[in-house]
Amino acid sequence: MTERETEGCTVNFTIRNPSPALQFRSNPQRRASTRRIIVHHYHHETATPQDVHRWHLNNGWIGIGYHFMVDMDGTIWRGRGELTVGAHAGGHNNDSIGIACQGRYDDNTRNMPDAQFNAMVWLIQHLRGTHGNLTLQRHRDVGSTACPGRHFPWTELQGLRFREQASTPNAPTPEVGHRVRITTQNLPLNVRAGAGTNHAVIGSVARLSEHTVVELRNGWYRLQQLFGGRQGWISRDFTQRVTVTTNSFRVRITTRVLPLNVRSGAGTGYTVLATVPRNSEQTIVETRSGWGRLQNTFNGRQGWVSLEHTTRI
Repeated sequence: MTERETEGCTVNFTIRNPSPALQFRSNPQRRASTRRIIVHHYHHETATPQDVHRWHLNNGWIGIGYHFMVDMDGTIWRGRGELTVGAHAGGHNNDSIGIACQGRYDDNTRNMPDAQFNAMVWLIQHLRGTHGNLTLQRHRDVGSTACPGRHFPWTELQGLRFREQASTPNAPTPEVGHRVRITTQNLPLNVRAGAGTNHAVIGSVARLSEHTVVELRNGWYRLQQLFGGRQGWISRDFTQRVTVTTNSFRVRITTRVLPLNVRSGAGTGYTVLATVPRNSEQTIVETRSGWGRLQNTFNGRQGWVSLEHTTRI
C-alpha cells in the first residue's frame, strides 16, 4: 500500500485485482511509451469491473480496455496490465493509460463522492510518480464524445488536491446494512474469528451468497450473522458490493438475435430458469449491480436479467 500525507490527514489507497480474475482472449500488446492519462466514466452507477470486461468482450475486444477503474466508494481496480496497450480511446491508445470512473457524469448532477475523487487524485499522483509528469486528458479531448460527462469535476481534478476529510482509509467504512456478494471462483469463503488470516477458521460462506457487513477493519469485513455464537470476519478481496434499488420501471429486451436468459440470481453464476424474447417489454422491480429482477415469476421463482441487454422505456 502506498500512503500520502495531505493537510493534516493521511490518505491511503491500494490497487486491487478483481476477483474472480479477468480472463483475456489473448495477451495485450506491450506499450512502447507512456505520455498521458485519459479519463473516462462508465455511464453506469453500479457496474463492476467484471461487467465492463464482459461489455468489452462483447465488442469483440480481447477484454477490458481500461487500465484502472475507480468505484464511487473509492475502491481502485486494476484492469489491463499497466504497461500494455489499452482499448479506451481510438487512435490514442499507444501512449496512454486509461482510467474509468464508475458513475454517470453526463446526465446526473450528483457530485462525485469524496472517496472516489480522492482515489482519482491518489491514482494519478501514483502513476506520475511511476511514469513521469504525464499529461492529463479527458476522453472528450481526444475523441468525438462527451465522456466523462459535463458534470465530471474536471477543473477540480486537474488541481490534484485531496478533498478535506477527517481520514480517507484504505476503503470507506460501510454502514450497517451494507450488502456484499461472495466472489470466490469455486470454493466457499472461510470465515475467521478475527480480521486476518492468523485467526482461526470458524465457518464458511457459500460462493455467490450475500451477506450484511457491520464493520470494516484492515481489508476484512465483520458479518452481521454469528457463527456458533461468535463474530465472523471475511476477506474483502473476495467480495463485491451489492447495490440495490427497488423502484419499478419498464425495459425492452435488446439482444441482437437470441432471447435473453433469465437467471435465479443477479449474476451469470446463477442457474438459467427461462428466457424472455428479444424486443419483449418487461417490468423490473429491483436492481442489483447491473441486474434487474423481473415482476414475472418462473415456476414460482424470482428471475433476473442482465440490464446490459435492455433499454429503459
